Amino acid sequence: DRTMEFPRVAGAVSTRPHRYAYVAGVGEGFAPGVLYKHDVVAGTVTQHDYGTGRGTGEPEFVARPNGTSEDDGWLMSYVYDATMKSSELVILDALDLSAVGRVLLPQRVPHGFHGNWIADRSVPPPA
Repeated sequence: DRTMEFPRVAGAVSTRPHRYAYVAGVGEGFAPGVLYKHDVVAGTVTQHDYGTGRGTGEPEFVARPNGTSEDDGWLMSYVYDATMKSSELVILDALDLSAVGRVLLPQRVPHGFHGNWIADRSVPPPA
């Protein structure tokens, strides 16, 4: 009953049954929209609205170290602000979709730009 794209789940459950899925909502004219969190067990949907003229790209889930639940972590996505013609990286608490932080970017990030999170401990140091 809503238009959306770029579904993501926590990496730890990407090949197993999971409870939560995060997706980018699509607004009128295929404009980026809100972020949706689907609880597939409870059958509920919550959302984070970034404000007028602002819309999210693909969300990426980053697990909190020693997290206690599947959704214990953060959601990061590029958000485009059509009124300012600029982008920023916005970080939300995945538990309740409250805003945690934002990083203003020096230029616009194109719609559809994909990303992944790789923890620094997962990458060997340079030789």
